[in-house]
Amino acid sequence: MLKKKYKYFLVIAVLPGLLSGCLGTRYLKEKQKFLYRQSIVAPKGFSTEGLSEIYAQKANRRVLGLPINSLVWMYYTGARRFHPDKFTARRDRVEKKFSAKIEAASSQKKKTSLQYRKQKKIDGFNVKIESGNLFMQWGEKVSVFDSANVTATVGRLDGHLFTKGYFLGKTTYKTAEFKKRVSVKYFIQPGPQYYYDSVSYDVADSVVEKIIDQNKSEKLVKKGDSFDQDKLNKERERIDLLLKDHGYFDFSRQYVDFDIDTVSMLILISTLRSNRDTRSPSAWKLKILSAGTFTNSSKSIRSPSPPMHRLPRSARRYDKPRCTAA
Repeated sequence: MLKKKYKYFLVIAVLPGLLSGCLGTRYLKEKQKFLYRQSIVAPKGFSTEGLSEIYAQKANRRVLGLPINSLVWMYYTGARRFHPDKFTARRDRVEKKFSAKIEAASSQKKKTSLQYRKQKKIDGFNVKIESGNLFMQWGEKVSVFDSANVTATVGRLDGHLFTKGYFLGKTTYKTAEFKKRVSVKYFIQPGPQYYYDSVSYDVADSVVEKIIDQNKSEKLVKKGDSFDQDKLNKERERIDLLLKDHGYFDFSRQYVDFDIDTVSMLILISTLRSNRDTRSPSAWKLKILSAGTFTNSSKSIRSPSPPMHRLPRSARRYDKPRCTAA
C-alpha cells in the first residue's frame, strides 16, 4: 500500500517536468510568440467546412486538446541529435568513389549503370540532409506567430467568399495573447449570396449550336444556381471536351471566358478552325454568349453604379474584346 502511494506521488512530481518539455513556447527565441490556436466564427447556416485548409499558417497539433505539443518536442529532440555535416561528408566520399569507378569503366553500358547508382546514393543522402532524421520528419517545427500570415489568411477567406457568390463578404479577426501564446479568431460576415436570374446561349454556328443544345442536360450553369467559380471552371472544361469529342481538336478551354460584375454574367466562347474542317478559319468563327442577371435572394440587384468585381486571373478574358450585358 505504501509502495503504491510512493509511485503515485512520483508520477505527480515528474509529470509537470515532462509536460514542460512538450510546451511549444519552450522552443521560442527572444521576442517570438507561439501560434497556439486558430478558429473561424461564422453566422448560423454558413458552412465553414474545409476553411481551415485556407490558413496561411498552421498551428502545431496538440494532444487531446491539452497545451502539449509532443510533435514539436519530437522535432527538436531529433534536431539536437542530427548532424548534417556527417551526412555531407559521407555523400562527398560516395560521390568521389563512384566518379573514380565511372572513369575506370571499360564500356558505356557499365558507365551508365554506375552513374545511375551514384545518383541514387546521392539523392538518398540529400533527402536525409534536407529532411533530417525520423524524429525531425515525424515532428513539427514550432509555429511562430506572424501577423503577416494573419493578413494573408484574411485575404484568402475573402477570396473564397467571392468565388462562392458572396461578393460583399468580409472577414475580420481578433487576437488574444496569454504567456506568449497567441490565439486568432476569424470572423466571417458573408453578406448576401448572389444567384443566376437567367442563363441563355446565343450560338452563331448552327452545327455547334446543335451540339450544345443536344447536351443541354449536362450544363453546369443554370438559372437559380448560386454563383460558384469552381462550377464555372468545370463548365469551361465540359464545353472544351464536348467540342473536342465532336472533332473540334483545335479548341481550347482558354477560349471559354467570363466577364462578371454584380449585375450580369457573360460567358464568351470562341474557337479556332477544326482539324476536320477544310474551310478557312474565318468561314466559321464561333461566338457563344451567355448572359445572366445576378439576384440576391429573391431580389434582383440593379444598382445605378454597381461595384465591379473581377474574377481571379484564371477566369478572366484572354485578349478578347470586352462585352457588355444586353
